[in-house]
Amino acid sequence: MGVSSFYPPLHVQRRRKLFKILQGGFPVRSLLDIGCGDARFLSYLVPCNDQVPIEFLAGIDINEQSIERATEALQVRTEDFLQLRWRPLHIELLLGNIKDFTHYKHVDAVVASEFIEHCQVAEILAFEKLVFGNLKPNVCVVSTPNFEFNTIFEKLSTLTSSISSRTSTNFRHPEHVFEWDRKEFAKWAYKICKRYPEYTVEFTGCGLLNDLIDGDDLLHFRPSSTYGFCTQIAVFHQSKNNAASHCFLKDQNSSILLYKKITYPFMEQLFPPTVQQFMNLLKKAFFDHLFGRHCLLLFQVIAGKCALSVKLPFLFIWESSPLIRHAFHYDDSIYLSYCPELKKSKHKGIALANSFSFRIAKVLKKSRIFIITFHHYV
Repeated sequence: MGVSSFYPPLHVQRRRKLFKILQGGFPVRSLLDIGCGDARFLSYLVPCNDQVPIEFLAGIDINEQSIERATEALQVRTEDFLQLRWRPLHIELLLGNIKDFTHYKHVDAVVASEFIEHCQVAEILAFEKLVFGNLKPNVCVVSTPNFEFNTIFEKLSTLTSSISSRTSTNFRHPEHVFEWDRKEFAKWAYKICKRYPEYTVEFTGCGLLNDLIDGDDLLHFRPSSTYGFCTQIAVFHQSKNNAASHCFLKDQNSSILLYKKITYPFMEQLFPPTVQQFMNLLKKAFFDHLFGRHCLLLFQVIAGKCALSVKLPFLFIWESSPLIRHAFHYDDSIYLSYCPELKKSKHKGIALANSFSFRIAKVLKKSRIFIITFHHYV
């Protein structure tokens, strides 16, 4: 069936939502993506981030072409050496059927995004036993299509058609074995919590009617809550968090192939940086800014023909300097705390070349703006 366009696109909303869920609660250092496909979500987790401090990722899929694409997407590239991670990252990609996947140990988190609707009953039971009986993650996130939303995609003029009669032609993808409505999804989730009482579940989702590019007209007929989310999400939390540990295969089953292992380069860094280290980063950021925006004036300063004073907002430097963002682990609140520190610092003068330097003449604390003067010494 045809699917209308969302803004932002539904797959983007889904990845953002999953990431936001992982940010809450116990730190997620190891994660298994069941039905990982071509690793779109795993790739989203590769950049170093303290909000989700990943050190181990694993993905499993039954489709070899998907795992091959995942391998390509997750390969270490040149840019990964230019901006090193500040913590290690190991990745394992596995090829096989969920029914044969029984030997993985504990992980902090399990994600099964748009996976379960492809499963037969035996595979769903295997998934439940693997995740909640064996892995016992601190959090498990399951997303699946909400069948109630499909009537929107059919673009019926009255929006009053019944969705009680289901066939594969009503599903969003020809490979879907089933699609649950909200009550059916909740019934399945609560049944898991009854069988594994250490878990509780809450529900959320992404892709509302008013997120559709052409959804405004439909809102005149029914409120967005009538259909719920396009993608419904169940978040299972374990009441007692297990100690964090990497997942690994023990006594690997011959039916599960360890397709690829990937290790990313990293370098431990002093965090947060010292004021002097920060000044060295500012040197490069200022120099890049000068040659990008004030190149002609800069050469006039060097020639002794004029003086140059530049105002640089603190946040402008943050937004324009990948090195500074990386050094502060992408936490702008820590970066902004250095503004008053620079005002007190004795290291205001920095040499850019043998006879050329700049000095931070003022740091306006309230507006967080540098006033910088540049000098050339003969």
